[in-house]
Amino acid sequence: MTPRLRALWWRGLLCLPLLTLQAVPAQTPLAPTAAPSTTAQAAAAQLSDTQLLAAPPGAPATSRAQQLRAHSYVEQEVFLQGRAQHYRPLPGWGQAGQWGVQPHGEAHPYVTRLLVRRPADPARFNGMIVVEWLNTTPGFDLDGGWVLTREELMAQGYAWVGVSNQTEGLQALQGQSPRYAALRLASNEGAHAIFGQAGQAIRTHWPQLLGLPAPLTPSAAEGSPRLLAMGYSQSGLFLYTYINTFHPTHQVFDGFYLRGPAPLAPAVEQDGDDVWAPVFRSDLKTHIMQVQTEAEAMVSWPLSRTPDTDRIRYWEISGAAHLDAHLQAELPPITPENAPHTPPGCLRPLNALPAYMVDHAALHALTRWVTAGVAPTIAPRMARNALGFVRTDEAGHAQGGLRLPDVQAPVAHHGQYSNFSTRSLSVRSQYACIAGGSTVPMEASDLQTRYASRADYVQAYQAAADALLSQGFLRPRDHQALLDRSQAAAATLWPGTPTSHAPH
Repeated sequence: MTPRLRALWWRGLLCLPLLTLQAVPAQTPLAPTAAPSTTAQAAAAQLSDTQLLAAPPGAPATSRAQQLRAHSYVEQEVFLQGRAQHYRPLPGWGQAGQWGVQPHGEAHPYVTRLLVRRPADPARFNGMIVVEWLNTTPGFDLDGGWVLTREELMAQGYAWVGVSNQTEGLQALQGQSPRYAALRLASNEGAHAIFGQAGQAIRTHWPQLLGLPAPLTPSAAEGSPRLLAMGYSQSGLFLYTYINTFHPTHQVFDGFYLRGPAPLAPAVEQDGDDVWAPVFRSDLKTHIMQVQTEAEAMVSWPLSRTPDTDRIRYWEISGAAHLDAHLQAELPPITPENAPHTPPGCLRPLNALPAYMVDHAALHALTRWVTAGVAPTIAPRMARNALGFVRTDEAGHAQGGLRLPDVQAPVAHHGQYSNFSTRSLSVRSQYACIAGGSTVPMEASDLQTRYASRADYVQAYQAAADALLSQGFLRPRDHQALLDRSQAAAATLWPGTPTSHAPH
């Protein structure tokens, strides 16, 4: 398969048809326009040429306010207005270290939204703001990074800002409520410029956005908060392009978190050539954490060749699916009413491996790297045979990689691409089942062969959890949750047999 065909295949897998927007008027300014920069770089000048706008009254779309209240978090929404420059690639774009672009035409006016989630108590803010490029694969703004890391975010006092910077997301918002009539975006060619401008606006107006007085915490007193850019799946693809093309000029973000992207960097222009198997440019000075599941790594061979350097850490999770049960359970609360979410009716239960626990540890590791210079642990890679295919163990899980206790001491098979919809032939339903993988309990005979007793299983499970905790691949909160999980599984699979607890 040629690089161009591979790029088209991945775009077809991860992206839904693009939608268009109509231009509409802006709203009342919330803050004065920042003074334009005097730099000769047009992109850098536009970073400060934005306005924050008051969002109309009403509840935000794709809201998780109910989820937030239980953790003393609040949610608010503001609009961002500016002008987004479009670009064309210079010769050599997409090659290692050569990702130059040049402006194309006049900058296009836009109005988009920022969705803010933050601690209700200012004293809990930890000085870190995660800025997520919202994923539009389902046809509306999906906060996949939030779903995977929210427990860590809220436990540690992070602020989170979701950026709606693609036409698909804005179109969906306008279909949900007339309060979004002001939103406009000429095309997705301006998405990278908007993301950088959103980051700069957050950095400039962070006390106002977060409803916080200044000075706040010791980290905030030293200057502005630290900003971590985040992208899940399709949004991670765009971060490849942003990091290699625009970040060297923008210099807005202190770190990047990529979760589950394919090895593909989208073009900067409509119908341009995507870059297959991109590598991060070698002159980067910003920390990057990339976390992949077995689902992506097994069909995207270049991913496992991502080097661990003094700026890059790459982790891959054995047994984990791309769009697992945890992620799919979070879809219904934010699915627009005019696009009702119906269960895809999969042949097998969706993959239930708690891969998000690795995301908690990875976010914590990236934060320590950015704030204290402590590099994350280097993770083992999945083993591959001479032809490049992932090797599997007797339970069908990838050998090597980060192995959660449910994979190291399994009582179920956590499959990839082993599922399909029996209810619908639609692309959306089939994608949900295929990307969702499967979790199928082992036969009793398999358990008897694998474990001599209930206590044998519990000890093996807890030994795997202890090892991940000591290596920095689990947070203490999740380590305890896994120990409780093993006890519950043991009680179900070996009823009536007492288990002596290993030390917690």
